[in-house]
Amino acid sequence: MPLRGRDILWVHIWDRHTPLEETLRALDDAVSAGKLSGAAGSRVDPAAR
Repeated sequence: MPLRGRDILWVHIWDRHTPLEETLRALDDAVSAGKLSGAAGSRVDPAAR
């Protein structure tokens, strides 16, 4: 069966050069488009950015 999407995209470390809102919007858009069933994160303390 061909792979049409990913189950979960896991973000391990935030990109310091991309606004957090932009990253979260991209993840939300991918879930809304059916490309991901969910997104998760580790080390996601925005204060540590």
